[in-house]
Parts: sequence; structure tokens; C-alpha cells
Amino acid sequence: MTLSRKFLFRLRIKTFLTSFFLLSTLLLVAQGELDCQVRVNADQAETTERRIFKDMEVAFAQFLNSRKWTSDTYQNFEKVKCNLAITID
Repeated sequence: MTLSRKFLFRLRIKTFLTSFFLLSTLLLVAQGELDCQVRVNADQAETTERRIFKDMEVAFAQFLNSRKWTSDTYQNFEKVKCNLAITID
């Protein structure tokens, strides 16, 4: 990876993380607990370390599903079901 490719990759990750946290803030407004499935598609990312994307899926899913967004208690059938698809070029 050249220096410019590394820079662009880091910039995309930073942009993604910013978008993710904005989305998280919007979810706070929804006032509900989540049951979220996360999928990271990094087929076009130019890196040999593919494990990082699987770890990213797990980390985001754990964060979204284990975070207590409100002080209320919800049963499993009351949780907001969602799918989050992330594509990294």
C-alpha cells in the first residue's frame, strides 16, 4: 500500500466512524433497545488483513446490542430489530 492509499484508507475509516457515531446518536432518539445484525463488506478494500473486518462486525454488533440506550427495561420481542450493512472500498 502506498502512502496515499494508506491515507485514503484511514480517511475512509474516520469518515465511517464519524457516520457511525452520528447514527448511534440518532438511535438514541428512537428510545429503544436494539437487536442489530451487522455485516461489513470489505471485498474491495486493498488489505491482506481481512480479520480486522470480521472483528469490526463483532465490535459494532456488541456495542449496538449491549448498550442500554434508555433506563427502561425491554423484553427480547420489544427490541428494535435492525440490519446494518457497511461497505468499505
